This record gives sequence, structure tokens and C-alpha cells, in this order.
Amino acid sequence: MTDTATATDKSGIPENCKLFEMVQYQCEATRYNIECSPFVRLFLRCAGLPTVEVTPEYDQYGDPISRSSPSVNASPIKGEQDHLIN
Repeated sequence: MTDTATATDKSGIPENCKLFEMVQYQCEATRYNIECSPFVRLFLRCAGLPTVEVTPEYDQYGDPISRSSPSVNASPIKGEQDHLIN
């Protein structure tokens, strides 16, 4: 039996999970113009678990930054269900 929370493929993403990217923009307004810069956020969605933000754990290509696996027990994103479905 394989635990989906700990089993990973070669990219470091747990089985039955998908990495999603969201681009937000941070803007600075001056008297004469507005300058915006993109900010990429990464989210991990695993079957039967809440979606969690993993931005500090993966680079923009989906490769793990650290040797530890992502925490699927991290706090859920606001608006996601925070209970497990058995």
C-alpha cells in the first residue's frame, strides 16, 4: 500500500497531486505612472486534501528547492474545504 502523502515521482511532487501556478502583479504607483511586476505563486492540489500554497518549496519549473517533500498537511487556502474525505 502506498501513502499518497509521502510517495513522490522523480520531480518531487507527491503521487495523485498536481502543481498549479498563479501569476499576480504587485504595482507601485508614482505621480506620473504605474509600474507592475509579476509575482508567481505555486499551489499543490492532491486528491482528497485541501489545496496548499508551496511557493517557497518549488521553483517556477516545478522542481523542489529543498530536499524535504512538500507539506500536504499545511494550512489550506482560504475558501478550500479543510476536512479530509475518507
